[in-house]
Formats: sequence, structure tokens, C-alpha cells
Amino acid sequence: MKSKIIGGLFFVLLLSVVVMFFFLSPPQKKQTEDGATVSPVSDSGNMVDEIEITNPPIGGSVSSPFTVTGRARGSWFFEAEMPVTLFNGRGEVMVRGTARAQDEWMTEDFVPFEVTLLFDMPTVADGFLLIERSNPSDDRSLDKSYMIPVSFQN
Repeated sequence: MKSKIIGGLFFVLLLSVVVMFFFLSPPQKKQTEDGATVSPVSDSGNMVDEIEITNPPIGGSVSSPFTVTGRARGSWFFEAEMPVTLFNGRGEVMVRGTARAQDEWMTEDFVPFEVTLLFDMPTVADGFLLIERSNPSDDRSLDKSYMIPVSFQN
């Protein structure tokens, strides 16, 4: 009887570890065609205090052209700009653009931004949008990026 209880508790513990591993593990990193490694960040990630995307929604459908809108802390901009790249699901660059601050960017407050991307529809169904903090220095420790998954709609 005691061994059945211990065995049952062990099974529940093992099952809990497996569930935590699959459902609470960090998002998978993706490698882009130029060799950069990026991590997806969602609303539960640590970037929510620095950048918010209003369009497209996470996992939302996009077609060409579409406008990326949101707001980011002023520190994400340099000369009121920051890079935005759309990748297909294979990590290939589809289009690069430059988001422009829509208000005074020399602040630590949130600043609205916008960029319209025009691209050829890919043959794959999904991809991701990468928004990067402008970093004119050579100090890679200052690099930050925000990635959201998207799907392509004809």
C-alpha cells in the first residue's frame, strides 16, 4: 500500500515536471539568413515595459502592404528611426523597413511609431516580424529586439 502511494506521488511529480517543461519553457530562438539569432517575445516577455505593438496582433494575418504600428520607449530610436524586418517562416528576409517616431523621440517615455511594409507574398504560411532597437554603437550588449509571429493572408 505504501509503495503504491509513493509510486503515485512519483508519477504525479514526474508528470508535473513534463508539463512545466513543455508549457513554461522559454520561446525557441530563430536564426535569420544573415546569421543573427533572435528570440520571440510575447506579452508575457520582459519587453512589454519597453515596446508595444498595436498592429499586427501577435499571430495575426498580414498581407501586402501592411502598416506596423505601436509605441516604444524613446531609447529604442536613433534619429527618430528604428529597423523593422519581415521574415518568412524559413528565416529569409522578405522586406526591411524603418519605423519612424510619430512624436518627440528624445525621451524615456513611450513614443508612437509607424512603418508600412510592401512585399511579395511568400510560398510559406507563416513568418515573423522583428523590430530592433536602433543601436548606432558597436556595443552589442545594447542590442534589443522584439519578435512577433505572423501568418500570411492572400
